[in-house]
Amino acid sequence: MEKCAKCGGREVVEREGKLYECVCAFIKRIATSMPPYVRKAEILPAHLELPIIKSVDQSIYVSAAWSDMKAVIKAVMLKYSNKFTKVSSDAEIRDVFVGSKSKASKTDDYNGEVFNNLQDLMDPPDLMIVRLNEMAYKNKAAAGALEEALSYRLDRDKPTWVLSDLDKRFVRGSFSYSDSVAELLSTGYFRMNIARISKRPSIDDVLFVDPADANQFVNPGDEHASPQQPPPRSKHKKQDPEDLPLGVEADSPLAQYGSGIDKPKRFGGRG
Repeated sequence: MEKCAKCGGREVVEREGKLYECVCAFIKRIATSMPPYVRKAEILPAHLELPIIKSVDQSIYVSAAWSDMKAVIKAVMLKYSNKFTKVSSDAEIRDVFVGSKSKASKTDDYNGEVFNNLQDLMDPPDLMIVRLNEMAYKNKAAAGALEEALSYRLDRDKPTWVLSDLDKRFVRGSFSYSDSVAELLSTGYFRMNIARISKRPSIDDVLFVDPADANQFVNPGDEHASPQQPPPRSKHKKQDPEDLPLGVEADSPLAQYGSGIDKPKRFGGRG
């Protein structure tokens, strides 16, 4: 690894006879507190131009690709290093709600995070980011738990970003969906749609193979089999209205592109 040009690897710089933390050491220190998937995210110039970067004091229902949101979260953690930013999900909220994250459910040698109730999870962060549609199976308590958790933050005017992933949208069939959750999201939050920035790997990117390596597509043990061809790229399918984000019509440009921020209808414009 190359040494920092500013500090020569010492992680401190001298100015006017005093030692200060070098920017390389600062980034390294902040990075250690990031979840691995955030720390590894690539921040592109377009990410830094997004208005959401400066909206850490607002509650936003955002539709974006998770790859882009990871870059946004990383930028926010670096820019606002004095704020406690936490990433959670509807699945974790469900787990806390039913008690599987409580101290009583853990062994004595468990050293991970413990949340005895939703307040323990939702209250501390300066900015809470909740990923929707992360549940792998249906649970009757999920929608109620999500509504209670989001309402807790809204009632106390604590900034919360709620994410509907472009590749896994929060729709009526989602396991933590309910009409009351949908109403809360559409009326209690500013709305932001972010068009995809980071390149989405295509089937060709994943399956492209140099002709010299085509043998790897031959079925093992079948020396006479022909190399398997990558499947054809699927044709674009018209968006099903049920799969669109809440509040977006099928014939609206927002069905494919972002549109900035809309003011919520209630809670006095509170963000």
